[in-house]
Amino acid sequence: MAVGADVEQADLAPILSEEDKRTKRREIIGFKLAGVGRSISFSTALFLAVAILRLAIKAAGCNYDDDCDKTIYGFRPTSLLGIMNTCGTFLAACLMPLFGSVIDHTPHRRELAKSAMYLFILINGAQAMVSMDTWFFVSIMQVFTNTCLLAMQTSQFAYMSEITADHENELPRIMAVARAYELIGVLVFAFLVTVVARRTGSGDDNIGDVTQRARIGQIVGTLLGGSIMIAAWHVYLGPRPALHPLQRGESVCMKGISQLGTTFVQMQRDFPLTARFLIAFAFFEAATTGLLTCSVTYLNELGLSGQDIVFFILTSTCMGAVGAAGSRRLVPLFGVKRSIMGVLAAFVLLTVVWMFVSSRRVAFGFAFGFGICYGVVHPVQRTGFASLVPGGQEAEYAGLFTFSGMVLSWAVPLLFVVLNETTGSVTFGLFAPMLFHTIGFFILSTIDFDAAREPVLLTLDRRGGVAFHGCSPAENEPIAEPAPTIEMTATQDLQNRDDRSASGGALVKHEAAPAAVGM
Repeated sequence: MAVGADVEQADLAPILSEEDKRTKRREIIGFKLAGVGRSISFSTALFLAVAILRLAIKAAGCNYDDDCDKTIYGFRPTSLLGIMNTCGTFLAACLMPLFGSVIDHTPHRRELAKSAMYLFILINGAQAMVSMDTWFFVSIMQVFTNTCLLAMQTSQFAYMSEITADHENELPRIMAVARAYELIGVLVFAFLVTVVARRTGSGDDNIGDVTQRARIGQIVGTLLGGSIMIAAWHVYLGPRPALHPLQRGESVCMKGISQLGTTFVQMQRDFPLTARFLIAFAFFEAATTGLLTCSVTYLNELGLSGQDIVFFILTSTCMGAVGAAGSRRLVPLFGVKRSIMGVLAAFVLLTVVWMFVSSRRVAFGFAFGFGICYGVVHPVQRTGFASLVPGGQEAEYAGLFTFSGMVLSWAVPLLFVVLNETTGSVTFGLFAPMLFHTIGFFILSTIDFDAAREPVLLTLDRRGGVAFHGCSPAENEPIAEPAPTIEMTATQDLQNRDDRSASGGALVKHEAAPAAVGM
């Protein structure tokens, strides 16, 4: 293809009609709004988890700031959140093949998200009835909210690789901005709940006020998050046809189960490094998700008040916005691999040090470090995945990506519960997320992202989003505007980028980073 010697990847975007440009902008907005609404709705757990934990401790006959050795329903109260998350994530992982099949083999990608969204809004609203008499029933309902959130997330991520053809510059910016918006939405939600709670006299740390704040959080989150999600899925995100329609005699359910195995085998054969990335992702995403649940229980064990725990999460959220904003620079500067490995190493280091902290004030200070890590890890891992997706298999791989993020998510809270029950110490439970972050780190260290991207570049003409209209099947690359040119093949173009990286250019060669990065 003909390109100028100094043309960047962003300049290789296909030529879009004005209508396609408007559709692209609308779907990028929809992608961001879907994430914001989902994050706000999920953040109701910020107040609900503390309330359920306090109510369980009281039901067991203890005070929240005591070292409680009693049990409720056969378990320590401090194990309750871990058990709840284990059950919820396990159910979601079991249903993941069905969600992926609906997205890939039917034209109902958007309808799946809408159905899950309305069911989630119903359950989330019903959880506003949490009280001393209903806390256990509400905790069971929380299991099903995880499944609804997964269905919405899977549907949203299926659009991820289709919204732009520029996966090296524009996609990291979109992911970073989307994550920043999500975190800002959580801050706005928490601010509204805090204001309403104080105006209604529910600002203290007694169990009545903690429970009332949880009720307020459920109502505000349901109204605010639900409204944003409805706008995203009804107004901005468009329908998609079935990428691989079902053949006569095939069922959606069985096809989903068989498709996961078939997709992974095909990926292992044609894109083995993409398969290895998903294995690493399964471990470190399980740790990243599980750490939040462990943190709430650990901070409560240290004696932090309910408000302090909420402020810890909010501080992490604020710093997460900073991390998300900064993450847009990391991938162009350090590459996907080094960016992810760096943040995983930071997670492990922070967790190790946190385990030896006994001061409440010092423990609270870790909100800054954890927040930055959370802000960075999601956009860079999504960018890494999107850059490794072959054209024409976006929904199929999006389902496998989300399944990979869920398949081990139950293991971290389960290991946390086992360690807590056997040792009687929440502190030892923190070994669970630390172990899974470490395993993911070392698997990721064996992946060469340059080699992983080469076969993917040959499939870009099969992309289905409007961002890829105008791609040339003959060359399997986006059509660029003519410029004073030199002729080069796709392989020579990749080599040219590597040469510029070695000489300090803006694009970085993704070579293997040492195992000790950030440690």
